[in-house]
Amino acid sequence: MIRVVLVINILLLLFVGCSDEQKEPKPDVKDILKPKIPPKISVPIGEALYIQNGCSACHGTNGDGNGTKVLNPKPGNLQDVSQYKMGSSVKNIAKSIAKGIPDSQMVGYPQISQKERIAIAKHIKKMQRK
Repeated sequence: MIRVVLVINILLLLFVGCSDEQKEPKPDVKDILKPKIPPKISVPIGEALYIQNGCSACHGTNGDGNGTKVLNPKPGNLQDVSQYKMGSSVKNIAKSIAKGIPDSQMVGYPQISQKERIAIAKHIKKMQRK
């Protein structure tokens, strides 16, 4: 009888000791007190303002004129400098943002500061195909 109990105990110990279940490691106290901060995502200010002010809704995120708004006529393709009615320089683009473009659906955005309009214009300038 003692042998049977001894064999059963040994088998139970082997069964429990050899299980596949892994215990989760305990977190290090340093990780709890000072968690790792993910790296910052850096978006150029002109690009951020272009999206924030709704330019991408009409002109598309890459400036091709395929934004989420369905307009007729289609918005200008900012990549194609031949479509610029008021000039394709940073100064002229900033002026177009402020005053709008006559005989088009592009309205003026005078509430956007001059500094921000310049940043948006520089971003648009980068979209232009050479």
